Amino acid sequence: MPSGKRAGAGPTSVVFLYGDRRANFATLSEPFVQACGGKDSKIALLMLPRSHRYESRYREVWLEAGAGEVTAIYPPANLVLESGQLRTLRQSTGLFMPGGNTSLYQRVYGKKSVSRWIGELHAAGIPYGGVSAGAMMAFGQVVVGGSTIRTRANEFQLVADSNRASFKSERPGLIVRKGLGLLRNGILEPHFAEWGRFPRMVEAMNLTGSRFGVGLDASICLEIRDGRRGIVRGRGRLYLFRRETNGLGGRNFQVTWYEPGARFEFPTR
Repeated sequence: MPSGKRAGAGPTSVVFLYGDRRANFATLSEPFVQACGGKDSKIALLMLPRSHRYESRYREVWLEAGAGEVTAIYPPANLVLESGQLRTLRQSTGLFMPGGNTSLYQRVYGKKSVSRWIGELHAAGIPYGGVSAGAMMAFGQVVVGGSTIRTRANEFQLVADSNRASFKSERPGLIVRKGLGLLRNGILEPHFAEWGRFPRMVEAMNLTGSRFGVGLDASICLEIRDGRRGIVRGRGRLYLFRRETNGLGGRNFQVTWYEPGARFEFPTR
């Protein structure tokens, strides 16, 4: 039984959000493995099609950290999970989505038939973890592409390196899709300092009407319990953006940064 289930107190929802998979991932994985049940855990690794070469990066780390079973789910070519894969999902004590093509993850796991199961498992106390794209997917809305904003009077870039494949788009502006909705009223940007994500965060919050935004540096893990209690681990910083109004029609944001060891109330409700 995962540690997220408390006798007589109802389930505790918990998510583990990683800015990237860096050298400290093994250490940062230990709380996730324990939350999933340790030696009794059955972790479902939510992969993309034909991404088998990445599986060992997670499986080996988690088994070394004391995990029981790790089962990878590879969607078929039509991107529709098969009945056996859905059964693996439902029988898991922990769910984890790696990094990669955010748009493709959204097409597979953002489907209502799949995201509903993930949401129900999470509400029942099954932990969810994600790296980069997988961390972004935990929220109700996720940016899947776009790097340039063009208006009649202006044009500006939203990322430091617009040549990155994940940001390319044939049309200007951000492309936003529905995420898993495990966390609400916000949006997340990984690789925050490394990839210069500040402009994209501001534009994404404006576009989605999000109350808050989370910027994760590459070696940071944010653990959120019950949708509100945040714990910062790793190396680097976490940046929390909150929307403000200045009474003059401006677009203001309050930014607070947190370093490893910090605990704070997360404004998801």
